[in-house]
Amino acid sequence: MSDPLGGGCRCGALRYKVSGEQIAGVICHCKGCQRRTGASTGVMFVDRHRTSWTGQHRSYIDPKTTQPIRMLFCESCGSTIAALAGSYPDVQIILAASLDNPQAFVPQLHMWVSEKPHWVNISDALPQFQRHPDWEKVGGMPDIGRFIPFDASDMRLTIE
Repeated sequence: MSDPLGGGCRCGALRYKVSGEQIAGVICHCKGCQRRTGASTGVMFVDRHRTSWTGQHRSYIDPKTTQPIRMLFCESCGSTIAALAGSYPDVQIILAASLDNPQAFVPQLHMWVSEKPHWVNISDALPQFQRHPDWEKVGGMPDIGRFIPFDASDMRLTIE
């Protein structure tokens, strides 16, 4: 992956840069991702402290996820481009489709395949999990930083 990665929303008003490597890359087929983006979604986990933002955003906490997630979207065009994981304050989740170069996204597995629509075909050899990944089957859990009980007050996005 090149350093830094850039990306943003459809209209270009909300932009980000990520320095450093991807921590994990997952293709999620859950109903939440489908409803938020209209499809199964590539999500890239990166170091939140190595991500910078410009532009205006809005956010909401998805009320139906198994772990609290704050979804971030452009206040101008409405494009959802990122998320913050409630219990992992050091992680920034980037939607791979929002990358300027989506080819930089490196998927490692599929999760929530139990919820994928029948018309979505998985044609790669990546590991598939019916729900959450069994990290031991893919070499162990990635280092996604500290875990703390969910605290909505720590789920703020800092814009330059």
